[in-house]
Formats: sequence, C-alpha cells, structure tokens
Amino acid sequence: AVHQCCVVDPVQSVQLDPHHADSIARLGRILYRFGRFAEADQLFERAASLSPETDQPFRFKADNLIAWRGDVDGALTALGRVANSAKFGDELFRAARGRLHLNRGNLDAAAEDFEAVTAFASELSGPRRVRASALYSLAQVETRRGNQPRATTLLTEALALAEKSRRD
Repeated sequence: AVHQCCVVDPVQSVQLDPHHADSIARLGRILYRFGRFAEADQLFERAASLSPETDQPFRFKADNLIAWRGDVDGALTALGRVANSAKFGDELFRAARGRLHLNRGNLDAAAEDFEAVTAFASELSGPRRVRASALYSLAQVETRRGNQPRATTLLTEALALAEKSRRD
C-alpha cells in the first residue's frame, strides 16, 4: 500500500521506503528517459544491490550504459550479472545479448543467441511469451538478412504463440 504512490510520485515512493528496489529502479528509469544517465546508473546499482535476485535493475543498467556511453561491454557485464542469477539464468542473458548483437548488425551472433533461447523455451515447454519473443527477434534477423519468407514464417509462429499466451 505504501508503494501505490509510486504510480503518481516515484520520488515520494523512494523517500517513503529507501530500500524498495522496484521503486528505486522505476525512478532510475524515469531519469534515464530524461537523459540523466549518471543519476540513473547510480539508482540501478542501488536497486540491484538491494534485490540481486531480480533482473530488472541489471537490464535497465545495460540499456543505460549503451545510451549514456555506448558502452556495450559494460552492458554485457551488467547482463552477465543476470546470467549468474539462478532465477533468470543464461537464457535471459542470451536474449539480451542477442538484442545487442542485432543492434550492432552482428546478425550471425544475434541469430545464435535467439535460436538458443527458442530451443530452451521449446525443450522445457517454457512460457510461450519467451519463445514468441525469441522468434520475433529471429524474424528481425532474417529480415535484415533479406530472407523475407523465413522472417514471415517466424513472425507468424511468434504471433500465434503470443495470442495463445494472451488467451491463457
């Protein structure tokens, strides 16, 4: 109940409970969107130290490092901290790393990461959204490669999985 004010005033939420990692990460995200990258980075680090079992602060930190300094290596280090978490593991890291590779135009490395995530989600009958997201990302890779038929097939499968996920 204390943190409902975060929807209206994230600063007040952090002031009410300076140890609430989600509120701190949300405030960092707002500062990030306003281009206040150094302050956002400090908040993401603080949120991560308070709640190391969640991936959100690490992912936000990775986005922030890329936007702030173009620091892809730093972003991969932040994402690597997620990979060490038993809850999220290697698949989350590979999906995020795949997006970094895709943004940098390294299509083979991106495809390798997205295919690994897709295989993982399929093997475990994992959440449909995870597989759908990886398939969508693979479709983006194939579009950039100029392989439109494969991209269309992947996108169709991703949309079907997302629709099933939404209905469940």
